[in-house]
Amino acid sequence: MARTAALKHDPMGPTPERLGKLLVGDLQIGEDGRGHRIYSISDSPMCRMFKDKRLSGIQFTALSRFHSHWWNAGLSESVRGVDLNRIYAPDPFNSVGMCSTERQYQNRREYRSAYALLTHLEGILVTNLVCSESLNLEQCGNMLGYISPFRARAAATKVVCSIADRFAKLWGIS
Repeated sequence: MARTAALKHDPMGPTPERLGKLLVGDLQIGEDGRGHRIYSISDSPMCRMFKDKRLSGIQFTALSRFHSHWWNAGLSESVRGVDLNRIYAPDPFNSVGMCSTERQYQNRREYRSAYALLTHLEGILVTNLVCSESLNLEQCGNMLGYISPFRARAAATKVVCSIADRFAKLWGIS
């Protein structure tokens, strides 16, 4: 409790609302060597699966690489903000689906090669669970047709582990 109270007064740290959603062990506080705090929050579904020993290190690495390629390919939704000048100037590359850099092209190619290994439903599950983190394990299991929360989580875990194993084989992670 004292740790949470100390963080509430740090304007550069997480908000009290954000801290209230964390489980024990999801927050690590470190320093950068110059006296500044570094906050590391690991509360994604993938991190929780790894902490609960539902994913092996190889599977976690493969899913992390998939997420990294998705993010660096520019496939995440952009944050919309208020334009104070009221000028609408969309990015010309994003409107037609083109890559803006060579690095983005390489990441998109790696992402697509991994995504090609998946069925339609697996692609939806892994994109929502690992990439955008908009669903949890139970919701993914519900998409698979399981009503019981326990069986839904177990089925989703089995599918995600299978996907991670295919990604590890594709990228030669051992």
